[in-house]
Amino acid sequence: MTARKAAHRLLATGLSEHAYAQAMAIVALEEVLDRKEQWRRGRHSGDYWVSVYGDPEGGEPWSWRFEGHHLSVTMTVAGDRVSPAPVFLGANPARVSYVGHPVSRPLGPEEDLVRALLDAMGPRAREAAVVASRADLLIEYDTTDDGNHAHTVLRRPRGDFGDDVLAAHYQHAADHERPARSPQPAR
Repeated sequence: MTARKAAHRLLATGLSEHAYAQAMAIVALEEVLDRKEQWRRGRHSGDYWVSVYGDPEGGEPWSWRFEGHHLSVTMTVAGDRVSPAPVFLGANPARVSYVGHPVSRPLGPEEDLVRALLDAMGPRAREAAVVASRADLLIEYDTTDDGNHAHTVLRRPRGDFGDDVLAAHYQHAADHERPARSPQPAR
């Protein structure tokens, strides 16, 4: 239990209070998903781990990653700079409701903002919103299962490990079908 608490405290150092709450809601959803899958896959909220890459005491850049199903947060430390990428947050189910009201929507605030922004933009405004032909930052949002299985990815193409976290998730999730259309990155 001491190691688990230390891992959660490490994660909290790399995320805002809001993002940390979202991460903990995603972790808790493993128990809900396990029930939904009739306990066939043995999912549980304790199936997350921390990996350290490099030597935090060595003076060279190093990284840590908190990872498990639907949650991967990587922090790279180089001197006094910290780069938070890639970051992957997913939720399955993305929405848990009771009598028509949401009980849990860990990624709901971001989904609502993005949908409102896209609804407000016409084609010309969307074109004007692109500030560079090559992204300094990629944010992806993807839903499946009628929108009740969501993934978000934040990447810095030249500043993270270079992994496509969403593609890796699809590759490793045997029971998950790739959506017919790939998500478009926000720029």
